[in-house]
Amino acid sequence: MVNQDGLKRLDGKFTVFGQVFQGMDVAERIVHLPRDTTDQPHRPMTLKVEVIAMTAEELRRAGVRLP
Repeated sequence: MVNQDGLKRLDGKFTVFGQVFQGMDVAERIVHLPRDTTDQPHRPMTLKVEVIAMTAEELRRAGVRLP
């Protein structure tokens, strides 16, 4: 999440997890889109999401800090 305080429209029953490896500039542009009073962008946005399965060692090599 770009906003450390969470999302207004979530009710506290959700966990948001993920890490941006590339394209943080895109995430920042999305955050700054004009929004309505429910925090929805004025124009719908379509995202292409790619989920990559990685081992703990691959994550460490990518710079993720694991417990």
